[in-house]
Amino acid sequence: MSLDKYIQMLNSSKADTRFDGCEQLRVARESSEAAVLALEKVTQDKEKWVADAAKNALDAEVHQETLVRLGLRTAPEIPKETKELSEIIIVTTPTIEGRKISQYLEIVSSEVVLGTGFLSELNAEIADMLGDRADKFQEKLKAAKTTALTELRKRGYALHANAIVGVDLDYAVLGRNMLMVVANGTAVILEPLVI
Repeated sequence: MSLDKYIQMLNSSKADTRFDGCEQLRVARESSEAAVLALEKVTQDKEKWVADAAKNALDAEVHQETLVRLGLRTAPEIPKETKELSEIIIVTTPTIEGRKISQYLEIVSSEVVLGTGFLSELNAEIADMLGDRADKFQEKLKAAKTTALTELRKRGYALHANAIVGVDLDYAVLGRNMLMVVANGTAVILEPLVI
């Protein structure tokens, strides 16, 4: 069914149908201004259980961007630490072009060990037999790499670094079902960027 159909359900004279429309929009994969505005209207429904269903639907992640765009909600504020963590530059090179390192702090490292699980093992064995890619293993490696780099940023942040240079990623298999990713680098402070 399309969003238009669900919006029509919200205008039904039957409370059950309005409730079902709210539930369908709560689990929808897309949002629209018309859907959000219709749900907003139903939050004032005379039947409390229908109004509550509309409020729950509006709380769904799919509608958040539309609510902000319409000015019905404010964008969630990013915590200061999260913002500062994301601003830490990570490079594999020993320097950053156009930036001067004013202070070398210390070597930082992070280690991440993930179990691959039975299904990943089975997927890999089938992929090996068929000469195909082992998607589950790739997903696990990607998750481990992302986690290792996030942990590396946290270690740099704790030292008040604004960059980590010379980053090296090493991968290893521990036992039969364990993957390990180790990230190493040097936490540094870059001089402010002059524009």
